Amino acid sequence: EGNARKNGWNRKREKYIRNLCRRITQQPRWEHIISIELAEPRQTTCLTILILKELGLTPVFRELVPLLQRDPFDMDMLKHLLIDNSETYLDAAAEYLELLLPKEVLEENPQNIPEDKLTPLHKPDIWLVYLLKAMRKEKRYEESLFIKCLTGRFPDVRTEAARCLRAAYAQWSINVLPALKYACAIEPVKAIEDRLERMLDRARDNGMEKRYLDVSQFLITPSKSDVPILNTQIADAFHRDLTEVDGVLARGDTLCLIRETENRYDRLAILVTTTAGYVLGYVPRIENSIPAALMDGGEKLYAVLGYFDIEQSALEIQIRVHKP
Repeated sequence: EGNARKNGWNRKREKYIRNLCRRITQQPRWEHIISIELAEPRQTTCLTILILKELGLTPVFRELVPLLQRDPFDMDMLKHLLIDNSETYLDAAAEYLELLLPKEVLEENPQNIPEDKLTPLHKPDIWLVYLLKAMRKEKRYEESLFIKCLTGRFPDVRTEAARCLRAAYAQWSINVLPALKYACAIEPVKAIEDRLERMLDRARDNGMEKRYLDVSQFLITPSKSDVPILNTQIADAFHRDLTEVDGVLARGDTLCLIRETENRYDRLAILVTTTAGYVLGYVPRIENSIPAALMDGGEKLYAVLGYFDIEQSALEIQIRVHKP
């Protein structure tokens, strides 16, 4: 039998063994075995979490506590709780960190800590970073925590706190602006200081446009036969309040294209919106003639979001002709 692996198995044998293992692990008794292991863990946390995933089990947080007692800031547990299953464990993980975070993590002592200087002592900081990411993902607004994190010791904590606040601009209380000003004044990392400055500038002059349109007739389901015709960057995005879509947009998202034939500045104008109808900007004027002609001729066009940076109001798109 050809195509032997290093272990002497061929593909057919390997597939048989894999399926056999899957049938074994799907037997009900494994749930009992894993519950015993969770109560008195002997295997590595990594292996235990892998088995939970294979069995499709999501224990309540308290059942995972014995694993955390071995290492309160275990990185495999971090991934399980706040990256892979944040919608399930976010509240419990937040309470857990509130109890266990060392006080120096959130002391008003922001530091510039390069990656090559990280030590196991920074594991609580990394947990906090991913808690903030999960809160932003789940659209959870915890203003007092975000404000504390603005002056935390770890740079990524401060960056994520700023992102959380930026994504929830409409919910700010009167406490946020003074906190931003103070954090900006003591921030040692130039990139983070610049981020805070931009947030302050936007708060002082919130003349950014925030507009939704009914795009129900422009929604397109992409197909494999669609034809890319242009890679470009959305124009005029700087004048839009992109905090509205911060944490919502993702690379690969489908965007709507709408001809704005009554635009008095550009008769070929094409608006770019999210599928929820939020206006992001325009197809650049110097590149809109061909897409506009195609749309006016009855073709259906849409865009796909590529690289984007909300802070810089930079959104790259690929325009495609729909060929169902």
